[in-house]
Amino acid sequence: DGRDLGRCSNDDLLDAATWADVVANVREHRYIAGAAAPPCSTFSCVRGADGDDNEPGPLRGAGSPDIYGLPDLSPEDREEVKIGTGCAMRARDMAIECDRAGIPWFIEAPAGKAGFPNVCFLPAFIDIAKELSVEPQLVYQCNYGSMFAKPTWILASWNMSWIYSCSRRMQHWTIPWSGERVWAAHPPLKGKQIAIP
Repeated sequence: DGRDLGRCSNDDLLDAATWADVVANVREHRYIAGAAAPPCSTFSCVRGADGDDNEPGPLRGAGSPDIYGLPDLSPEDREEVKIGTGCAMRARDMAIECDRAGIPWFIEAPAGKAGFPNVCFLPAFIDIAKELSVEPQLVYQCNYGSMFAKPTWILASWNMSWIYSCSRRMQHWTIPWSGERVWAAHPPLKGKQIAIP
C-alpha cells in the first residue's frame, strides 16, 4: 500500500481522509512495516549554495523558527514549505503510530549538515528521536546502485546494517561543456549536466 501523490491523486497524505485510512491500517496491523521519505526539496542544503542568483534560493533556516520557512517568502514558496513540513509531520506521525502498534518503521532523508535545514532538525523530529530513543543512521546510497554518493539518514525503529562510507574507487571524470577534468569517486554534477568518465 504505497502512497505517492506523483502516482495517484488519491494518495495525498495531507488529506485528512486519506491519512485516517493509513492510521487505521497501521492500528489494525495491515502493514508489516512503515516507511516514509518526505519531500526534501524545501530542506535542501544546495539551494543557493553556489551564490548564483539564477538558482533557487534557500526557503528555510537551520533552526526554529526559520526551519518552518524564511520570512518574506513568495506565496508559492510559502505553500511549498507548508506542504514539505506537512509531509514531514505525517512521516513523524507514521513512526509514532507504528511504534505504538509494534510495527517496524523508518524515515529516509538526506544526511544533515550543520548550519543547514533538514527534516531531522525539525523540533518535532528531535523530540521523537529522544522519545523513541533513535538516532539517524548514515548510509551512502552509492553502495546500493546510485551513481552519486547520496549520503542519507535513516531514522528507524531498529539498527540497520548499512555500509556507512563510500566504497567507490576514484577515477577521472570530464565535465562535457567545459572539458574540465576531475579526480573523484563520483561524477560531479553542475546544474543538470553530469560529468562523464
